[in-house]
Amino acid sequence: MPEESSRQRQGHLFRRLCAEPELEKAWLEVLGHYARQSLPKDLQEFERRRSHNLARLAAQLREGTFTPEPASLIYIPKPGRPDEQRPITLMKPEDRIVLTLLNRLLEPLFERQFLSHSYAYRKGRSALQAVERVEKCLQYGLEHVATGDIDDFFGSLNRRRLMKILSRTIWERPVLDLLETYLYMGATRYLEWVESDRGIAQGSPLSPLLSNVYLIEFDRFLDGLGVEWVRYADNFILLAQDPDLVREAFHRAETFLQETCELHLNPESRVFASYSQGFDFLGFRFCDGRRFMAPAKLEQKKLTLATHLRSYPDDLQGLVKALTESVAGWRAYYGSSPDTREQLEILQQHLFDLLVCWLQRYRSSGSGRRTSAVELKATLTELELPAETDPRKKLKWIELLLARSRPPLPPPLSPTVRKAVEKRKRDLRKKIEMRSRRS
Repeated sequence: MPEESSRQRQGHLFRRLCAEPELEKAWLEVLGHYARQSLPKDLQEFERRRSHNLARLAAQLREGTFTPEPASLIYIPKPGRPDEQRPITLMKPEDRIVLTLLNRLLEPLFERQFLSHSYAYRKGRSALQAVERVEKCLQYGLEHVATGDIDDFFGSLNRRRLMKILSRTIWERPVLDLLETYLYMGATRYLEWVESDRGIAQGSPLSPLLSNVYLIEFDRFLDGLGVEWVRYADNFILLAQDPDLVREAFHRAETFLQETCELHLNPESRVFASYSQGFDFLGFRFCDGRRFMAPAKLEQKKLTLATHLRSYPDDLQGLVKALTESVAGWRAYYGSSPDTREQLEILQQHLFDLLVCWLQRYRSSGSGRRTSAVELKATLTELELPAETDPRKKLKWIELLLARSRPPLPPPLSPTVRKAVEKRKRDLRKKIEMRSRRS
């Protein structure tokens, strides 16, 4: 492309993408995802020469010489489902910066196109708000529902369709080329190139926004079905007073997903129910005026607690931090409903039972024996509990935990053993006395 023509195709988005101050803001956002002491090595190395690295990246973007790197593909257990894995891509610092900045630049352009019924990956919106909207609809009498979730959502998106949607809003060729390069750049696993012709990378800072962009037309279609609806990422629910209207709308929505979006639903997620019968959505069980934790989610949470304890066999501080991160999130989400109190107490008792066994082993180990009961108590006070927030009651819980986990005393010595030990002690004392006399 001639240089003059190329300049004409560049606009404010591309200029901001190449600006060092903007790149530095994106870099600081990347760093914000980590505690200072847990910063990955490649990010540490980039940070040591931050100014030089950002200047070089800005120049490469301006000159059109920047080429994304293939990400490293790894598989991690799904939360609460250790037998299932999901793919995650690990990206170089430069790619994380560029994608983070692209997300910041593009988000305002598409946010105005998103509908109010969509709650995932948007500033000021959350899964809990989606749940509360569903509850409000049920209270208004829209008691018949249909729910579904999209199978392998991130891995199934049609990239050509996504680029077509993006190009309706973005006209700058350098930005579109960069987006397309990231979509089609493969990944490496054990030094082998891994690529496919569909999907977007999980782990990319831009993927959440792209997923919402891909479903813009689906959201608009749902909005014209004559029923209330709520979508959170790949989960959606339709609500109405008439069960036949909900069923018909759901079938039309599924057909649109298949024929226009080229996506398919998980068969087991296709549920038609009423408020009195009960149904699950975003981890909650809605049933006859109550909203409590879905039973399957409760079991997953128990499994997550056990997984944390196995992951930190001799690191009390690491364990407390991991447990607190999980438990605080659960309490904030599920504690929003008074109907979950009993389930959170069940989780708290389960945590107590697991910790008793863990602490017994820890306190019998080398590092545990060097840790006093006062130090143990101080560390455990940092732990968030699923149900209890009263500081005094929490302290009693910790004191009982320490009492129950006290290592058992060694069994008393038999008279024969005690007699033999005492004899050798006397022999030793006699030797010491004889040496002292000779000297």
